Amino acid sequence: MDKNFEMKILTQHWIDEKFKDEDLCSQGEIYLNVNGVIVTQSGLDEEGGISLLLIHGSEM
Repeated sequence: MDKNFEMKILTQHWIDEKFKDEDLCSQGEIYLNVNGVIVTQSGLDEEGGISLLLIHGSEM
């Protein structure tokens, strides 16, 4: 079966490291491929929030 959705966390950090155990949204780069279209990847000078919902939603 072909993959229709692929996501990898490439880099990850918290805005304030002292709250990393409580903060459910880290910052970083992801690789995201949907139906063969690369939405974002490393090297594009983009960084955004990586939320717990995004990570667990990809496992559904």
